Amino acid sequence: MKGESISNRQMQLFIFCYSIGGYLLFNMGASLKQDAWIASIMSVIITIPIMLMYSRIMYLYQGNNLFDIIEIVFGKGFGKFINIIFIIHAFLLGSYILRDFIDFIKLTALFNTPSAVTSICIGILIIWILKEGIEVMAAWSQFFIRIILAFVILVWILLIPEMHITNLQPVFYSGFKAISKESLKLVIFPFSGIFIFMTFFDYLDCDKKSKNIFVKPLIIGGVIIVVFTLVNIMILGGEDYNSFYYSGYEAVKRLELHGEFQRSELIVSIAFTIIQFLQISFCVLGVSKGVTKVFNLKEYRNILIPIVILMINFVQIMFKSIMEAMEFTNDLWPSYALLMQIIFPFIIFIVALLKKRYSINYKKS
Repeated sequence: MKGESISNRQMQLFIFCYSIGGYLLFNMGASLKQDAWIASIMSVIITIPIMLMYSRIMYLYQGNNLFDIIEIVFGKGFGKFINIIFIIHAFLLGSYILRDFIDFIKLTALFNTPSAVTSICIGILIIWILKEGIEVMAAWSQFFIRIILAFVILVWILLIPEMHITNLQPVFYSGFKAISKESLKLVIFPFSGIFIFMTFFDYLDCDKKSKNIFVKPLIIGGVIIVVFTLVNIMILGGEDYNSFYYSGYEAVKRLELHGEFQRSELIVSIAFTIIQFLQISFCVLGVSKGVTKVFNLKEYRNILIPIVILMINFVQIMFKSIMEAMEFTNDLWPSYALLMQIIFPFIIFIVALLKKRYSINYKKS
């Protein structure tokens, strides 16, 4: 639908939600145990130049999304080929997040419910919210993120008696090499996954403030995730933080006020559910925008249903177990995502800069 747009603040909210999503629940940087929080800080710092690159690409070609820019920079023929590669990547990213989402629901709540049923329910909701439009999704996320943050901060305060700062010691026990390696993994997943917002950046009303739009939410989200990691380690300890796949869920389970206030992990579950739902919706939107561009379609909403159906089917055959998903994350995803989310965008950035300068010089002459 033409005329759809969102503000800088709404786009930043989307980016913020994406950056903190995994940290709400998973034991990010778990191999470092008590040093995981250091890797989180380093990964945010390393990611800032990447976010500046993303921002610069989008600022050079205001009013266009990644798929438009690729065709402008590389031409229609070769550009369509590159766009197909990015569409496949966005599809794989969305499928992987959906698989994580379904596994969490199955392991913590709906033990006997077939994963296909859960996938279909999530898929129907994604189709609904995307058909309503980006503005509805922005308003929906604005409403819920305030509630989520308020409850999370409240839970942190209530968990203070369960926190033991000695669990953070010894600091730098893993060594600088191991921490640096894990930091790079965190840059690749989840942070550089923020590239997905480039696929529907044409919805943004661009101005001078949008020049570094990816950086501010990353830094704010970075502060939140470092606190998340510190809280989880201080409550669970380094060994348990490494052992529990859903460390955030396990940490909040420790909260109990005189036997009256229990099952507070539901707060984390609901927060994770809402943000994961948004993350998957971003990926589906990116895929649909790409397919619309490649096949010269008028309306992305018309292809939402087949894309979601394909994703649901792919998720059922993607991994047979959580262990397979973890192996994929540790062994294959870093190299693949490095290529798609950092190296390819860097090539686009360099070519876009050169082409822009050449066109300016040509006009002057």
